[in-house]
Amino acid sequence: MNPSELSVFVFGVYVVAIGVGFLFVPNVPLRLLRFEPARDPWIRALGLVLIVLGYYYLDAAQAGAVNFFWATVWGRFGILIGTTGLAVTRQAKPQIVGFGLIDAGGAVWTMLTLL
Repeated sequence: MNPSELSVFVFGVYVVAIGVGFLFVPNVPLRLLRFEPARDPWIRALGLVLIVLGYYYLDAAQAGAVNFFWATVWGRFGILIGTTGLAVTRQAKPQIVGFGLIDAGGAVWTMLTLL
């Protein structure tokens, strides 16, 4: 695996892991992040979406899909912008920005390997 493929593969593993947590034991990661316990099915549905999204990352990494790699760079920066907006407008707790920071860090890693 070249460095670009590795960065996307590692991010895919992270996304699948978060998805599995949200699907099967949603209150564990929520509690660790100081969010309220989930009482509705949406966090589990998000877990399913994340597992599928993570699969896309893993498959694209193995296929060397450079166009996908670039798309994820901009998309992951978008997550930082979105989570920051949610926190600033008080629609979510500030710690949600942590997800955006992790995404942006992964985006920087991938971008540096592509340049």
